Amino acid sequence: MSRRDSMVWAACFVVAAISAGSATAAVGEACGVQAARYENGKGFSAAVIRAGEVRIVNPLRPLTPEVTQILEVVIGAKRATAYGPDFTSLRRGGAPQAMQAALGGPITWEAALPPLPETLGIVADDGTPLADLTFQRCEAPPAAAPEPAARKGGKPEAAGGKGRPKGGSKSASKPSPKTSASQPPAKTPSGFSIPQGAVGE
Repeated sequence: MSRRDSMVWAACFVVAAISAGSATAAVGEACGVQAARYENGKGFSAAVIRAGEVRIVNPLRPLTPEVTQILEVVIGAKRATAYGPDFTSLRRGGAPQAMQAALGGPITWEAALPPLPETLGIVADDGTPLADLTFQRCEAPPAAAPEPAARKGGKPEAAGGKGRPKGGSKSASKPSPKTSASQPPAKTPSGFSIPQGAVGE
């Protein structure tokens, strides 16, 4: 092989290496203020719009905190999360506020979407693989319904508990003997029966 041919082959090798490096960088590129589109090739897609983590410090091991990766995603105009110790074993979660309560700590969100891996692994609660989502492209964040506000307390009707306010009518708290004798209890749980003779005549 002549010196000229050697130089041509060397130049081609350098170009191929640069092209391969560019493709690798594109897979792990940071979408920033855009969303990262992931698909599984079977019609399912999700747009990652935020990335963060929950860091819990164990007093027994203060130097090795428990870190949970959190991704906020939009699927069909609905917000959800994917969370786990790493991006290869993510579980499906609810809205970010609900996940903060479930994981026991606040989510620290990145200011912009950082570089993400080429593939996100989704697993079931027992660790069984469910799907692998592959990065497709950066795109404008999709429209999604706002996250529901956190509830403040329970329902008003549940605040009274089992007791009744004092001063209520006795007929409301105690059924008359005639009613008990002539009618079976109306609120017996399904699957339960009252033996004969248990209710006095």
